[in-house]
Amino acid sequence: MTGAYEVKDNKMARYLVLVQDMMTCFEFIMFELVPRSENEQADALANLTFTLPRLACSISLKSLDRPSIDATPIF
Repeated sequence: MTGAYEVKDNKMARYLVLVQDMMTCFEFIMFELVPRSENEQADALANLTFTLPRLACSISLKSLDRPSIDATPIF
């Protein structure tokens, strides 16, 4: 990451700090921006419980009590 990434949401800012900290664990790391137009399937899956709640009973989903950024790191 070049430092040109702007974070508008506090929760996302915490993820950015976490990623920046984790970057020091790697000799080489590369990030690639995926345009929304090429990420529709992942976007739909992430929003599945909001967009298609009737399917939740046939698809295994894990509901988090709090954002994963609040979880204890496992590394």
